[in-house]
Amino acid sequence: MSQQFSEIGFPFSGEQYAISQSKLSAKTVTMADANFLQSMNQTFAGQCVRCIGTVTNGIFKPNRTYFRNESNTGWIPDTQFIHFHDALTDEAGGLYRNIRLHNMHDVASGPFFYPNASLFKKTVTGTSDIINQGDRVDFSTESVTNGYVVGTLQGGTTNVGLSSAFAINGFATSGSRMTLKIGMGVEAVNLIAPIDRRYGIEACDSVGTARNYNMLSGDGSSWSIEPTSEAVQQTAPRGFVMFHSVGFHLKLFRNTTGGETFSIKTTHLPVSGAITSTKPFNIGYKTNEAVAKQYKLYSLVINASPALNLWPNIFD
Repeated sequence: MSQQFSEIGFPFSGEQYAISQSKLSAKTVTMADANFLQSMNQTFAGQCVRCIGTVTNGIFKPNRTYFRNESNTGWIPDTQFIHFHDALTDEAGGLYRNIRLHNMHDVASGPFFYPNASLFKKTVTGTSDIINQGDRVDFSTESVTNGYVVGTLQGGTTNVGLSSAFAINGFATSGSRMTLKIGMGVEAVNLIAPIDRRYGIEACDSVGTARNYNMLSGDGSSWSIEPTSEAVQQTAPRGFVMFHSVGFHLKLFRNTTGGETFSIKTTHLPVSGAITSTKPFNIGYKTNEAVAKQYKLYSLVINASPALNLWPNIFD
């Protein structure tokens, strides 16, 4: 039986199969340090090399892979390198503005990092109000039992069939005898919870017990909450990131003493459809006693996708 090139168990013989050095170099991965790769005097279009060792020379840096371009005039880094999208080149990853331009139909966000009271549609009782305070926005209730303040972002819808997230930095001055609701598609704090598609955080108390936040979500048919260990009442801003991974989980990330932690919820998650344009995002605070309370908002960031067919992708 004659030995075949594809057979397993035989030594590889370049001489036997008439494979030249140039063929081997063009079709296999050369692993060498940066000095060797930089000084190579024979290269081939499509050639692949892996830089090992500890030294850097020219374009070559350790633990990276490079391909020779089709004109055999230069090397193209493959992966695992920092780039800034500041030039129209492969090495830079293309221009950042082009990334934004080609994905403008698929990103729903807004100028909320530096919040202003004027961003929100205000629904309040009595003297409750949304007030600019220099470094923040206060959602302040009146000192009347059941007084409330609701700030709503309105206009655009968001697609809950795609992953989304919001990040919020702020704190509530009271975690007892109050009701607090914050999130994507979450109902106004003075309303009974519907079964709408939504997710966020909430807390409620009427007996004077300090409460922790609950994670809240609804899939359009049912809704539920999941307790967390995060106290509502704080004395300084706290940062939360809530991430909705469609079909998998809802996670609430925050920093604690010694590191970062998160809570997870896997039931009654929205997996399709859209959040209505009347309440894409709500912040609501209600006092359940005759004492004024405030939720102090320092920043808010939303990253989501518009509802399907909101506008066309002109780059298709």
